Amino acid sequence: MNFFQHTETWVQGEIVEGTLGVACGVVLILIAVAFWKFGAGIYAKAIIAPVTVVGLILVIGTAPGLYTYTKSLEKYKTAFQQDAAQFIADEKARVEGFDTLYTMTKVFATMLFMAAILIFWLSDSAMLKGIGIGLILIAMSGLVYDYFSEGRAKAYYQQIVSAQEAGGKTPEASG
Repeated sequence: MNFFQHTETWVQGEIVEGTLGVACGVVLILIAVAFWKFGAGIYAKAIIAPVTVVGLILVIGTAPGLYTYTKSLEKYKTAFQQDAAQFIADEKARVEGFDTLYTMTKVFATMLFMAAILIFWLSDSAMLKGIGIGLILIAMSGLVYDYFSEGRAKAYYQQIVSAQEAGGKTPEASG
């Protein structure tokens, strides 16, 4: 199997993940609109702004990556065809460069979860509890997004190392 097929798999995974991120953001915005239109209670009104903000963060945070990965596949293919060994080395450096982001996401999500818990324990304010729910949604989104991304990154990195050892080719996939 040619190494570039693993790159395509990586990019397709990022595209699917970006598409789902945008879709989830849009759904959250629609949920906020439904709360605005049909919500009658104090908690329904208090959740509108936090859920809208989370939806916007998801759309704004994932749409650029979706666009970038969609456009970059052809660039990657050209770079691979011109110099496979250099492309693989560049990919190794790129993957190693964002590996620390997964740890940062876990720390950030933990802090958001703790803040949300404190808000729920220490506040009677409907608006603050709505913000707490928004914090939980952001933390959960980050963890879910990075959970799948990290799994793909580890698998891709293994293929990079194998490809460097094999000079640009990876062993045939079994089964």
